[in-house]
Amino acid sequence: QDVEVNNRTVQVFNPSLGQFQARTWRDIRVGDIIIVHKGEYFPADLLFLSAENEEGICYIETMQLDGETNLKIKKAVDETKDLRHDSIGNFSGSVTCEPPNSRLYQFTGKFEAMPPLVQAPRVLPLSPAAMLLRGCSLCNTNRVYGLVIYAGHDTKIFMNSTQPPSKRSRIERTVDRIIFFMFGLLFSMCLTGCIYFAWWTARYMPQHWYLGVDSSLPREYDSSRPGVVAVTNFITAFILYGEQPCGT
Repeated sequence: QDVEVNNRTVQVFNPSLGQFQARTWRDIRVGDIIIVHKGEYFPADLLFLSAENEEGICYIETMQLDGETNLKIKKAVDETKDLRHDSIGNFSGSVTCEPPNSRLYQFTGKFEAMPPLVQAPRVLPLSPAAMLLRGCSLCNTNRVYGLVIYAGHDTKIFMNSTQPPSKRSRIERTVDRIIFFMFGLLFSMCLTGCIYFAWWTARYMPQHWYLGVDSSLPREYDSSRPGVVAVTNFITAFILYGEQPCGT
């Protein structure tokens, strides 16, 4: 699902070409100007620049963000609400804001508008009403233009996502650690034993003629094949050491 979301495309303004180009969500960067159409989700936390209406307002649904289904009104910055597809290249300014955080309904920042967007440089305060957060969808508005403020894991929806608490008890987790320890101990004992037994068989078994080395011994004790000796001894030891004693 994450791959599908990251591969969604959105129209991003290219200042060098003066036009919008398709780009995947994972390639969105802070400072990009993007278009979001009706029914689409916002790919990042955006500063609402303008909409396809004179009032500079839009309606969003925040069900994925806070579970509410009623539409909320957002208002664009007054100095940018008249920007349209053919004039978005006139946008000029910078945004100074707080570091990424998990507060959904709070935002502190300022927008410094520069010519040719305005006649003289101007600093404007920004409010949460001008923020379009990732996870919300655009409703009842054909399209909006937004400036990326937070992207990726810096968005507020990601800052609010936490790992679900474990429902396993402390005793279960303790038992799991004991089982892992016992398995590791058993594996180490079997591995050490099989290596030593293979080395002893290869070096000393030919000296013990009374064991019938030349004819009667099975291959798991063949001193000329230490690898086979080690494997068979490991399996035998693992089965024997791992058996649970039966009580009466």
